Amino acid sequence: MIQMKKYLYIFILLLAATTLATVSCNREDDLDEIFVGKTWYMVGGCLNGQPLNTEVKNFYNYGESAYLLNFQSGTFSGTLSTGVQFSGTWRAVAKSRTITLTLTNGANCTIPFDRNVYTVIKGITYYKGDNQVLLIHADENNYLRLSNSRSPVVSQ
Repeated sequence: MIQMKKYLYIFILLLAATTLATVSCNREDDLDEIFVGKTWYMVGGCLNGQPLNTEVKNFYNYGESAYLLNFQSGTFSGTLSTGVQFSGTWRAVAKSRTITLTLTNGANCTIPFDRNVYTVIKGITYYKGDNQVLLIHADENNYLRLSNSRSPVVSQ
């Protein structure tokens, strides 16, 4: 009887450990929830370690249709200042939080701020965030902070 209780105790411990491991390993991002069908508005960023907050506040003069990225299944498009558009394909891996943007239609940037933002976008390699706030990084010193709505500029 004691031997049977011992085996039951071991079985329960193994079952609990397996359940815990399964739950903790399934914490990958839902890429469809974060990207597909979503429009992301730029609310901040950093270029060469310098925050873009002052410049970002100025671009709100361009309205809702500027400084945004729109993701569809496998493709994306973006708008910088009025009329400056670009597009391409994207691929993300939830487990490593990596993202690759391949530009098929580049932007002709004449405004310095557009060039800065576009430089970061061309170098994007990983992301952080969820379906509310998203940071897309070229590296730790070059990233854009995006929001799912046009909201006030976020401090760095």
